[in-house]
Amino acid sequence: MQGAITKSTGQSPAKKTYAQAVTSTATATSAATTTTAGTTTKKKRLEPKPQAISKVVLTAENTPTIVTIDGKAVRDQFNKALNGNVVARVEISKRNNIVITTTKFYTADQFLEVQNEWWPVVQENWPEIQKAEKPTTWNKLVVHGIPVEEASDGFEKFKTECKEYNKIQVIGKSRWLIPPSEDQKKASIVFSVESEQEKKACLKNGLDILGIGLKVVNYRPYSTTTQCNRCQSFGHNPTTCRLTIACRLCAKPHYTKQHYCKECKKHGECNHLVAKCANCSQNHLADHPHCEAVKAVGLSY
Repeated sequence: MQGAITKSTGQSPAKKTYAQAVTSTATATSAATTTTAGTTTKKKRLEPKPQAISKVVLTAENTPTIVTIDGKAVRDQFNKALNGNVVARVEISKRNNIVITTTKFYTADQFLEVQNEWWPVVQENWPEIQKAEKPTTWNKLVVHGIPVEEASDGFEKFKTECKEYNKIQVIGKSRWLIPPSEDQKKASIVFSVESEQEKKACLKNGLDILGIGLKVVNYRPYSTTTQCNRCQSFGHNPTTCRLTIACRLCAKPHYTKQHYCKECKKHGECNHLVAKCANCSQNHLADHPHCEAVKAVGLSY
């Protein structure tokens, strides 16, 4: 009889950890030999194939008030719960959500499959977090000429019109491009669709809303008056900024949300603040309306 016979030791085999189980499916333990009709065939050794970097986003119903985290300490907590080096990084996103990046041999799907094993780590560190999901790519667009009075319901009527008359599914929260004034009749709405096909359809055909044909254009996240929340200067995209980080309050090289007063032990502005502008070096905030840099770009608050 062919095949190996394993003696029973009377003990149940040790349960594999999550990390070991996933790794064993990607890597063959060794090259095995099988004999079929007198022919010996060597099985190829399977090497683990690196996956694209996988991310999982932890979100709350309302925007969480997470200011800073100890990325290494929390990463180690996750890996201890999973008995292996599964998590590579834990960071705060620009929307103040928690983003978990797995190591290259683990996917977001595999990580989410064992959520019950690592969820206690989330509850311990961020009790306001309610769900974990893979990030989705949203296509932001702008539709011009929406009657202001028809959007007083939180844009629900706009979403319904998009779905029923255009077969376009609006996702996420829509908003005004610029909040309309009291006497303004029409304004522009920023909205999002998930698929590239829906985006192309909107740009090509526009939208039929409330019996009116409206133009749709790509959303531009910045303009000449946009002040970067990283470096505090103007006229470029904050999401791709590579200039030196500067605090809006004190001009020091840290994010504004990380500004901390040692006297009153609080984040943000306080009575002990010594303001300094990152643009003109004067004693005021970087977005002060009297700042020469603010005036130069024609920005008024």
